[in-house]
Amino acid sequence: MKNDPVDYAGEINTILKILKSIQKEVKVHIECATGDHLAKFLKQTPKVLHMSCHGALDNDTNEYFLEFENHKAELFKLTPSIIRKLFKGEDLSEIEIMFVNACHSEAVAKTFLELGVKCLIVVEGETKIDDTYAKEFSQLFYLELLDSKTVS
Repeated sequence: MKNDPVDYAGEINTILKILKSIQKEVKVHIECATGDHLAKFLKQTPKVLHMSCHGALDNDTNEYFLEFENHKAELFKLTPSIIRKLFKGEDLSEIEIMFVNACHSEAVAKTFLELGVKCLIVVEGETKIDDTYAKEFSQLFYLELLDSKTVS
């Protein structure tokens, strides 16, 4: 699968600058996107979870997935069925907002709604987004949210 690289560092740095500018203590945890890291982190019940990765459709299974890594830094396809297995019986209702900044992320992220996540920010169904616009949107989203605006 060939995708343009995601500017993770640029997006992270932008979000960190925004958080620093509000002059409130905000706890931030940054991890490489692996299934194990996600499972461990979600057990810590964050209020907001921001994921930045690629998303795609597996033409063989006709299932959307998020591009994560396995323990060997190889592609790990995080699909709705894998999410259901990883988090079976888990209650994720403490998570107020899950922001999945990835192309085609809607179908995968909706699985987290089934597990109790209150609000999703995703890229609609078959939509592919440009990395520059994705970063700009996340920047504007957090600026507005931290300025006491609602998600809507």
